[in-house]
Amino acid sequence: MAGTYPFDPELIPARVGLVAMGAVLSCSLAFLYSVFVEKSEVVTVPRRTFNKRRYTKFVESTIIGFFMAMTLIIGHLLAFKNTYWISIATVAIIQGETLNTSGSGICTGSLGLL
Repeated sequence: MAGTYPFDPELIPARVGLVAMGAVLSCSLAFLYSVFVEKSEVVTVPRRTFNKRRYTKFVESTIIGFFMAMTLIIGHLLAFKNTYWISIATVAIIQGETLNTSGSGICTGSLGLL
């Protein structure tokens, strides 16, 4: 997405520095939180187990890839300037859904974006 925006090469060091300072600040805050916040009791959370079939990842990945390609093709056919947002929005709609519910989410989300 960032490749479509113009940028000034002279600002690259300043922006890298801002990202680095933000990373240092967030790590420092996380460290201080872990040091000064007392954890009175450690709670063990039971882990959920999923019984997925062997080919579930392949099928779901194929479905997502197919609909991403279709939204890109439709975006190019309708002559949108930047078509990446259509695929990103489609993936955001179907993210986290299972194979059983993703069909309706993909179709309604793709049509709703257009």
